[in-house]
Amino acid sequence: MEKRYTIEYKNRVIPFIVTRKKVRNINIRIRPDSTVFVSANKLVPIEYLEELVLKKAEWIIKNLKIIDQKNNGSNMHHFISGEIVDYMGRECTLQVIETDQIAKAELENGILKLYVSRGSSRECREELVNQWYREEAIPVFNNALERLLPVVAAHGIEKPDLRVRRMKTRWGSCSWAKGKITLNSELLKVPQPCIDYVIMHELAHFRHHGHDQSFYSFLDMVMPDWRERKKMLKEYSL
Repeated sequence: MEKRYTIEYKNRVIPFIVTRKKVRNINIRIRPDSTVFVSANKLVPIEYLEELVLKKAEWIIKNLKIIDQKNNGSNMHHFISGEIVDYMGRECTLQVIETDQIAKAELENGILKLYVSRGSSRECREELVNQWYREEAIPVFNNALERLLPVVAAHGIEKPDLRVRRMKTRWGSCSWAKGKITLNSELLKVPQPCIDYVIMHELAHFRHHGHDQSFYSFLDMVMPDWRERKKMLKEYSL
């Protein structure tokens, strides 16, 4: 169930929506339509959430401005220090470090450090981040696939060839005739339950190629909570 609340910060009213879920962490996200969305366990008092949103007010206002710029034709991400990037459902802060050494990206204590040459362009920094997502995604997706395979192995589904690439409109795809699934490297931004859902969705297509009732009945059997995971995934936009 979703409920709407507001807080006031420096004479500005910030509306936000709270949804209660079976989660450990509290997540504050800003959707592309500028909606501030807070997900939290039902045991967390609303007073605590209001205080948390108030503490994050500067960050919220800053990112609302970025979204507004994007909607007016500007880029949402400029890949500069202080911007927020996602990693498996957690927010990480971007830190750009100019260096004479080889360009690279490293995640350390919730900070994604970009080591770039002096005067590097936005496009170079963006490609470095995208490359980091692709490289980090491979072991994460492989591990998830290995965990899920025993669940479907009894139904004649064998381990497929896994490919990872960046896609604009799809989280994943299945080429059942070729024994291959392709996952979007952007999937590394969402929580592990969502990653598992997308992989299981693609594995299910080796048994049922279309999206008919038999496909969804199969999903009900191998992943009973897939609808909750799918709903969680919708909070993240491509």
